[in-house]
Amino acid sequence: MTKKSLAELRSELVDEERKRDDLFAQRAPIDRKIEHSAKRISHLNELIGQIIVAEAKDKGPDWQTLVRSNVNDGLSYHRHVLDAFNDIGIFADGFWSDTNDRCLRIMLTKGSQESFDTTKKAIELIAPLLTEKDGMVRFGIFEHSLSSGGIYTLLVSKDLKRAKVKLNRWDKFEGTLNEVLIRIQRDHYYDDGT
Repeated sequence: MTKKSLAELRSELVDEERKRDDLFAQRAPIDRKIEHSAKRISHLNELIGQIIVAEAKDKGPDWQTLVRSNVNDGLSYHRHVLDAFNDIGIFADGFWSDTNDRCLRIMLTKGSQESFDTTKKAIELIAPLLTEKDGMVRFGIFEHSLSSGGIYTLLVSKDLKRAKVKLNRWDKFEGTLNEVLIRIQRDHYYDDGT
């Protein structure tokens, strides 16, 4: 095998750079078309989201649709989703990749019966609509330590008879939905009401 000279390698490099630049030049019009198409898709998704939001104002939230992640319906729809869940006392934040359900989180105020009742009612409304995994549906828990010791998750059976809290992958405690929510409010509250 013969070694190439420095001049030969530099000449080969110039040829390859020229080929690359020609390819970039050929690609530029396609890139502009793709960018235009992406903007058009985004605009259409925003219009669709605005229609969904307008219909929801007349009919109320379509919870079955809202619990599923749909990242394409634009900013109006995204705000609608956040507002709808906030109105019932739940925080919507991303989605669970294994179920494509929205990641919904509860936040209980320590000692507040109103916070307890609102949260329980929201879970009773939403849990039956979520996708089961291992026989339960999932809610995140915002709590006062801000997950410094790990991530807390509330798991609830769709029939609302069983519930448990996990810390990372380990079970912490379980019982009825009422029992588990009482313990979350006592030990894993978001704020202390002050």
